[in-house]
Amino acid sequence: MLFRMGTVVALVGLTLPVFGSSPASAAACSPVSTTIGSDTVLTFSSIGSCTHALPVGVGAVTILAVGGGGGGSADVGGGGGGGQVVETTRSLSGTVTVVVGAGGTAGYNRVGNSTGGGRTGGASSVADTSQTVSALGGSGAIGRSGANNLNADGTANNTGYTGGGGAYQDTGATATGSTGTGGAAYKGGNGSGTGGGGGGGAGGAGAAASTGAAHGGVGVSSSVSGSATFYGGGGGGGGYVNTPGNGGNGGGGAGSVNGGPDGVDGTDGRGGGGGGSGSNGAATGKGGRGGSGLVILRFATVVPTTTTSTSTTTTSTTTTTTSTTIVPTTTVVSSATSVALVIDVQAPIVTTTTLSIAVPKGFATTSTTVSQTTTASPSTTTTAPNTVTTTSPATSVPKLPSLKPGEASVSVGSRAITPKTTRQNNAISVSVGSLNATFAPIDAKGTPVALDAEGAIRLKVGDRIRIRMAGFQPGSQVEAWMFSTPVLLGRTTVGADGMLNRDFVVPASVESGLHRIALTAVSADGKKATIGLGVKIGDWKKENNTAVLFIVIPVALAMLGALLLPAVSRRRRHA
Repeated sequence: MLFRMGTVVALVGLTLPVFGSSPASAAACSPVSTTIGSDTVLTFSSIGSCTHALPVGVGAVTILAVGGGGGGSADVGGGGGGGQVVETTRSLSGTVTVVVGAGGTAGYNRVGNSTGGGRTGGASSVADTSQTVSALGGSGAIGRSGANNLNADGTANNTGYTGGGGAYQDTGATATGSTGTGGAAYKGGNGSGTGGGGGGGAGGAGAAASTGAAHGGVGVSSSVSGSATFYGGGGGGGGYVNTPGNGGNGGGGAGSVNGGPDGVDGTDGRGGGGGGSGSNGAATGKGGRGGSGLVILRFATVVPTTTTSTSTTTTSTTTTTTSTTIVPTTTVVSSATSVALVIDVQAPIVTTTTLSIAVPKGFATTSTTVSQTTTASPSTTTTAPNTVTTTSPATSVPKLPSLKPGEASVSVGSRAITPKTTRQNNAISVSVGSLNATFAPIDAKGTPVALDAEGAIRLKVGDRIRIRMAGFQPGSQVEAWMFSTPVLLGRTTVGADGMLNRDFVVPASVESGLHRIALTAVSADGKKATIGLGVKIGDWKKENNTAVLFIVIPVALAMLGALLLPAVSRRRRHA
């Protein structure tokens, strides 16, 4: 009997996630995709709503949402408010809907005209099937007549997150800056007889005209894009007697001088408020338009899985010689009519392999050579008749000691240092020298959660842990982990000031019980630092009283035996 062995190899195509795919009825997004280290950063800047399919298995996503800036007002008007800036980490999946808010329209024409006030900027948001993260736009600047301070839909133009600046004060003028939804800290500056007030920024109030140049309020810095950038600056107020105000840091437009040009537009993609105009004596004078908003999604790059299938048809086998630079593990499984061969290549190398197989007793011997060139990687397993190749990104899991709830640890370089731990305002602060990390529990609705009776942090699935860090190397990467089974909560970047303020979500995969949170970062002098804190997750309960039962039950049995023994003895004596 003579058998011949032939080999047939079939390659299954690589399946990659297609960015921008969406249902036919919805507009597909066209984000700008960049790579920062091991992260993918998607930037959405086109105004309006669209849908985007995230890669399968993306997990934790850092979200930056910036609302559109408010418009500046006309005729010595105030500056528009900056858009709200929201940065958070959430678990997103599937197809998300992204909305980028437009900047608010500027006010135009002379005093008392119904179009004189600036308009509210549009909100920006990102949502999947279970949640929405939204950032409001900034309020429009107040015009010189109460009748002109309405949006196109009839709502008041002070409904944004920040307040718009007040207009120049004269008879019938509305000179008081508004307070937006964000609160008094983000109020627009008041106008006066010297000019319009500055618009409120996402990080601070606008200046009043009576104080001099009415500058717009400062915005908020974020490093999600890869570099520290300010967003949501308020627009500057227009000048009449005084110098016009500058736009706030974060894309705010500057106000214009009396008799000069129109107010400056806010910067698109940064949610800056528009600047207020000066008085140019013309019916066409207007303030600056608000800058459009922005949405950025940043997540660990998902490495696609490569699947390769190889089918082998064997009609005969005999002796084959092997010549290779590695020693593969070879398994031969034979039957009456066929032989199956399994090879496990363990080293990354390109080889030309000739295989040697022992022929079962009773088979005819014919010299057959199978030559094959293979490129394998360390994480690749090649088998025949079926081969599956899986590649995953390398991740360095930090080392952390055992920690009780509320207990902290710090290591810098290779040295463990005992930290100083303080509790204040429902947060735990961990410090070593100039390094500081503060952990604050936040529930799923964004409400701060008090520490428990033992001074420890207790969270539930879906809650957030708010991390504030200071004293670290600007631009360096920070990773947040949860143990005991290591789970990467997310990555982010330290700001230019060496500080960080981020929320991380407790994923659904974390079981109830005692856990530890670990932060890995780089100190200002370039050393790797790891900060750990023991926390409680879910319906955690104290250790049970099993040990007490082991003591109480034997004692009770012994006492019962002591009571019964005399009675048994008396019965025996009576018998």
